[in-house]
Amino acid sequence: MAASAPASDDLAAHVPPGVVPTMNQVIEQLHQRGIRTGLGAFNPPGTKPALVGIAVPEGFAVPQPGKTFSFPRDHGAHPEFKLEWWYVTGHLYADGAGGRRFGFQATFFRQAAPDKSMQLHLAHMAIIDVATGKFLHQERLNRAGWDAGSAVETLDVRQGNWSLRLSEPAAAAGAERMELRGGVQAEAALALMLTPAKPLVVFG
Repeated sequence: MAASAPASDDLAAHVPPGVVPTMNQVIEQLHQRGIRTGLGAFNPPGTKPALVGIAVPEGFAVPQPGKTFSFPRDHGAHPEFKLEWWYVTGHLYADGAGGRRFGFQATFFRQAAPDKSMQLHLAHMAIIDVATGKFLHQERLNRAGWDAGSAVETLDVRQGNWSLRLSEPAAAAGAERMELRGGVQAEAALALMLTPAKPLVVFG
């Protein structure tokens, strides 16, 4: 059974109509929302994570140096870790001279409950019209189930009708095509086929 965050936890509720929030304002709202929901993945603006004494949740794996990755498996979820995310950002250009420009962002989070009894899935999407400055954003929060989830064996994360999936097998790691589908506030929709232009780079 899916459970959504209260309306007051929607980031849009904290942004006055017609106002484009700064990145610090967005991060602050995500941080405050994370405190309320237990999905705190961000540090407050202007602060840095502690370099020592980092708490490791009991019973969860910790990233280790020297890992050998295997794709498409490692595009998928890793339930042995407490938190992970998949994100896509980019620029879109309309066809023709003087075409409109847009920026977009989509992020999918998976976080395990402390006792591993369930998986929580958070996703947020944003689109901005560069010319007009119109900024749309929306978020969703659900328990893993029929309306949200993340596959283990390959890239397949979903949150309702939002999804990021591996569209087809590839002969070599890094050549996979990915399909992003989603929308924001019923005003804009995304259906993008993403083709890598460079080899994979290990993050971190």
